[in-house]
Amino acid sequence: MSHGTLMFDINRGTAPQYLSELVRRCDDTRLRSNVRGNFVVSRTRIHVTDKAFFVSVPRAWNALPSDTKLISSRTTFGKKLKTLSSLI
Repeated sequence: MSHGTLMFDINRGTAPQYLSELVRRCDDTRLRSNVRGNFVVSRTRIHVTDKAFFVSVPRAWNALPSDTKLISSRTTFGKKLKTLSSLI
């Protein structure tokens, strides 16, 4: 299971609770990131922790196009993720 599909599950509320507790949805209504379905990216002081789940996965999710985040099917989301990763 990729990090993208884990974030898809977290976003939809179908992920295990221990994973959902590691990330936090951006809930400031004054910010565009709230409308885009973004998650808060924790700030870290050392670069080693930048690779941690609670930092790297929300950052990758926030970088996805808005239309991709709105996909409701997990299968379709996975296919779109593969297409996007092949373009990089």
